[in-house]
Amino acid sequence: MIRYANMNDFEVLKQYEHGVSEEELKNCIESGRILVMFQANTFAGWLRYNLFWDSIPFMNMLFFLEGYRGKGYGTQLMDY
Repeated sequence: MIRYANMNDFEVLKQYEHGVSEEELKNCIESGRILVMFQANTFAGWLRYNLFWDSIPFMNMLFFLEGYRGKGYGTQLMDY
């Protein structure tokens, strides 16, 4: 399952997301700039993006936990 992150995802995201401060992580969640993926109801990974020139999305982070790498999930998040 892929969906936009919400504040219920904050705790799990902050365990792994070390590229931004906790405040910025909350801002990204509230701004709808993080997609999360779950496999069999288990957190698998996320994609965080921003906007270039306030209109062009670009990816800042694409990360999957060890057991979920190399399975095409990153492509699924990008396609979403």
